[in-house]
Amino acid sequence: MLDAIRDKAQSWAVKIIFLIIIVVFVFWGVGSFNSAGSGTAAVVNGESISLHDYEKALRAFGESERRNNPDIFKDEAVFRQFKRTVLSEMILSLLRRQEAERIGLSVSDYELKAYIDTFPVFHDAGGKFDAERYRTILAANNINPAEFESDNKKALLEGKLLRGLGLSARFAEAEIKQLFKFSLEKRKARYVLFNPEEYRDRVDISEEAIAGWYENNKESLRKPLLLSFEYLRLTPALLSGNYLPQESEIEEFYKNSPEEFTRPASYTASHIFIAAPPEGSAEPDAAKKVAEAAETIGKLGARLKAGEDFATLAKEYSQDPETASEGGLLPPLEEGQSYAEEFDNAAAALAPGQVSAPVRTRYGFHLIRLENRTEAAVLPLDEVREDIRAALALAKAEEDFPNVEKKAEDASAAGASLEDTAATFNLVPEKRAMVNLEEAVTALSLREESRRAFEDAAAAASAGEAGSVLPVPLDIIGGIALVRIGEAVPSRLPSIEEARTGIIAALRSEGAKKLAYAAAEQALPAFTGRDVPEAFKDKAAESTPGLRVFPSLDPLGSVPELVDGIFSSDGVWLPQVYDTPAGPVIAQTAGVEAVKEEEWEQLKGIFVAQYRQSREEQTVQAFMQKLLSKASVRENPDALDQISLR
Repeated sequence: MLDAIRDKAQSWAVKIIFLIIIVVFVFWGVGSFNSAGSGTAAVVNGESISLHDYEKALRAFGESERRNNPDIFKDEAVFRQFKRTVLSEMILSLLRRQEAERIGLSVSDYELKAYIDTFPVFHDAGGKFDAERYRTILAANNINPAEFESDNKKALLEGKLLRGLGLSARFAEAEIKQLFKFSLEKRKARYVLFNPEEYRDRVDISEEAIAGWYENNKESLRKPLLLSFEYLRLTPALLSGNYLPQESEIEEFYKNSPEEFTRPASYTASHIFIAAPPEGSAEPDAAKKVAEAAETIGKLGARLKAGEDFATLAKEYSQDPETASEGGLLPPLEEGQSYAEEFDNAAAALAPGQVSAPVRTRYGFHLIRLENRTEAAVLPLDEVREDIRAALALAKAEEDFPNVEKKAEDASAAGASLEDTAATFNLVPEKRAMVNLEEAVTALSLREESRRAFEDAAAAASAGEAGSVLPVPLDIIGGIALVRIGEAVPSRLPSIEEARTGIIAALRSEGAKKLAYAAAEQALPAFTGRDVPEAFKDKAAESTPGLRVFPSLDPLGSVPELVDGIFSSDGVWLPQVYDTPAGPVIAQTAGVEAVKEEEWEQLKGIFVAQYRQSREEQTVQAFMQKLLSKASVRENPDALDQISLR
């Protein structure tokens, strides 16, 4: 339950708001793709997706992706796939709207207004919708209000369809309970281990075997190229200390951007939760379960009114396992940011220490006690001064970075020393002593396109050409690097004599495992029924209990075939030898720990909610696949191909 309240963004009902493209513009701005002009991107059941709308979506989501990974579209193949993904989602989105309209769903102007009123970006300092701020923000971003409202209306229409589909997902609580008990049943293994260590001294190793192993495994013995090097990384973050803003700039930024430093209103609450099916649920006996949950929460509310302690009742009766042990205490929540609007509204109406009447959400019923509330406030300048200083310095460094790259390239071309170039930027070169190529690439944070240049330089250095700075800066994550390779030792294959000790150890381990397995196979016929054979009673041991959903039986590890055998056996010795990390074993089921009824009662709220969400998503996915299979979809590949990265 707690995860559901905190992780609002994971809900499929939130993920479908694809068409609120304009909101992406408000927060992320526009991108930089070459236009393909006017026309049609695709036609779905006779209705067009315009190139204008497609490019708008592509720019918005492309810029979002670039902020997470600036180089994501350097590979044209990646960009082509991205274009394909965006168009596919727009086609599915249009299909959803068409189906919603076909079955008579609609979104009223009142519903649209109520939804837009919830956008924090349009709120005034008091947290209320401000019509003037709404118009100003849209105008500042070149957004047409009618288009903005149309996009949001489309998204709300899709949401109605998908919520209806989700509610149509049918399942029985008995089915979920059976899955719960099946998944969380615990079992342990009794086993006899044939330890390879006991057989090591029996392994005979001939010179012929050593020579054969050497010939067959030469490359695994190869010593990697090793090198030492010095390097100067140049990134906006490292250089930002050279661009510190004046105090007046900090004050001006603070004055002009109050929204950046506004701490949102938040509250802390405790709750007692009783699970129940959502409204309109198709579960068998849903009405009865709702009535029982309502009766239970009502009785608990009456006991609170009679003076009983909230935390004590939460610990005993709440079906939210993550908060019950803490007396129902939830972590701080921003107002309007819990999973359930009903929960937020009820909490907003309470004074600290006050308990709500029963509140119903899609998960069940809650009694909510408000612990405290923190009002929205603008943080004082003294608290954010250093954050502003760092942000402005980084912004200036990013803006000037093309000049930095040019200076670094010119310095390399002129043969400047690494130390002199570093001094120009008030930095100090870094050093690495005798590492292999993979370690060097990691230390430098090299991008793939620069790796070959570095490897070529390392190879040249190993041939005796060390000591010079690479002629061009290398691309690294976040910037560039100048590199000077020092000592380099080339890759080489050791002689058989050098590798002899390691080869003997490998052959001894391999031989010991084979002897241990052969001994287990020879002993296997003695393991019948449920009793431990007399000859092996002193060697029998038991594993720790393992869950079916987390199949590990320590110290035997996670061996799927062994786990399957233990969880399907009635206790007789399993009829095969299992190869585990510890060595070959013969095993049987030693104990079964079934899920207790009270465990189901304690966890069923969250388990049912997760199962319901999974079934809803499966229902929606199956519906969309069917809808797509019956649809007429024609794309315009020529126009799409003309859209490229600028």
